[in-house]
Amino acid sequence: MGWGPRGHASSGPFGASGTGILGAPAAGHFWATNPLLPPGPMKPLLLAAALLLAPAARPAQAQTPASPIQSLAHSLSGTVRDAASQPLPGANVFLKTTFDGATTDSLGHFRFSTGHAAGALVLAVRLIGFEPAEVPVVLGGGPVAVLAITLKASRAQLGDVVVTAGAFEASDA
Repeated sequence: MGWGPRGHASSGPFGASGTGILGAPAAGHFWATNPLLPPGPMKPLLLAAALLLAPAARPAQAQTPASPIQSLAHSLSGTVRDAASQPLPGANVFLKTTFDGATTDSLGHFRFSTGHAAGALVLAVRLIGFEPAEVPVVLGGGPVAVLAITLKASRAQLGDVVVTAGAFEASDA
C-alpha cells in the first residue's frame, strides 16, 4: 500500500487508488483536507489515537458509592510541630491497625481520609529524631476536629564506633 500526495491510501486494504479509508472519496476526506494534521502516513494513526482517547476526554460524572462501606469516609487533618512550635515536615501520620495515613507537608500539615468503621482508634505519629506519639481519636458521624500534635526531640545516645584500617598486598600465588 502506498500513500498519495494528500496523505490518503492509494491502494491496498484501505481502498483503491483515489479513495481514502473504506472507499470514501479522498478529496473531501478528513485527513486529506484538515490543515491541522501533518501530511503523510501519520494521519490515520493520529485519527485512531484520537478515537481511542475520546472516551477519556468526557467530563467526569458523579458516581454513587457501590457499597455502604465506601460512604463511611472520615477525614482526619492537623498539624505536627516540635516543642518550639516549629512545623515538622516529613512526619508519618497514620491510624494504627490500618493502612490509612499521610506524610506532613512543608508546613507540618496533614490530611487523609479513612473508610474504617466508626469507633475509637489510635493516631500514630513518627519522625526520625523525635519520640513517637500516639493520640486517641474517635471516628463518628462527622469529620474529626483538626488535631494539633507536638513531638518531643529524642535524646538517643549512640554507642562508640571503632574504625580500623589495615594494609595488605595481593600476590599471584
